[in-house]
Amino acid sequence: MMKIIYKYSLVLIVLVNSMTSFVNAQQTDVKKIMNKVADIYEDKQQYHIAITYDMHRGLKGNNITESYEGEMIKNGAYSNFQALNSEVIQFPKEQLIIEHDTKNITYIKMKGHTLAGSASPIDMTGFLTHYDKTKVVEKNGKFICELVS
Repeated sequence: MMKIIYKYSLVLIVLVNSMTSFVNAQQTDVKKIMNKVADIYEDKQQYHIAITYDMHRGLKGNNITESYEGEMIKNGAYSNFQALNSEVIQFPKEQLIIEHDTKNITYIKMKGHTLAGSASPIDMTGFLTHYDKTKVVEKNGKFICELVS
């Protein structure tokens, strides 16, 4: 009986390790794509990017449960991220967060460093910690990164 339990435990450990490696490989692929996109745009002095966020139920969900559009703008040291009736405006040493619905404005003065060294709105890799499963799909020459929490 102990021998059977040992064999099943060994098989279970191997399966868990294999699945962990597979999931980590999937996340690495998504992370590599997101890092490459962020690197390309960080080197640009100007850009204007239209964004669309669609939330689906499950990894293969076809029904959109939530959707919104926004934009990211960069012009030199100035950047602006707008979505969900809010915007984050970044200057070299200041940041404004404007919530249009609640009419709140938050002013942040950066002390000792500039925003250039901090996370950019175009760098989406920070979101990966909130998702257990990731998948990269290529459709019509575009990479689609699917994230499931």
